[in-house]
Amino acid sequence: MQVAHRRDFWVHGYFACDLHASRARLEPSRRKAVHIYARVSHARALRLVEALGYESTEIDLTCRNPMELAVFPEYDLVLVDTVYLTEAMQQYLVEWVRLQTFAPLIVVGKRSHRRDVSSVLAKGADAIIWLDDPLEVNIAHCKAVLRRAGIS
Repeated sequence: MQVAHRRDFWVHGYFACDLHASRARLEPSRRKAVHIYARVSHARALRLVEALGYESTEIDLTCRNPMELAVFPEYDLVLVDTVYLTEAMQQYLVEWVRLQTFAPLIVVGKRSHRRDVSSVLAKGADAIIWLDDPLEVNIAHCKAVLRRAGIS
């Protein structure tokens, strides 16, 4: 059986295509996480996902409207990078993602871009981690959130 791979142009995930099944989703052995960002994907967030043992999928808000995608139920962890988002957009995005999935939702930000933290938590985020903190601290914080969610 021939299997060809192609990249989906708005979500950086892979699909397997063969002659009989045109869009069968590849099933990885690891848990899956989605990283939502605007403009710039921080390598630190990707290293965090890899350190937790998750396969990462990225959604760039500037290239495609993720609200059109109904992919959130298949993810075990959602990271929302809010560094370049306004406070209103942060709240809207966290609220929308929370309506789509009950997976742990972690907001990633920088202390230098700190905004009203309580508003994002009130909209449904499980935690906020700061890219300025050491990676070990971020990993420990994420593991604590996953443990509380019963995923660890």
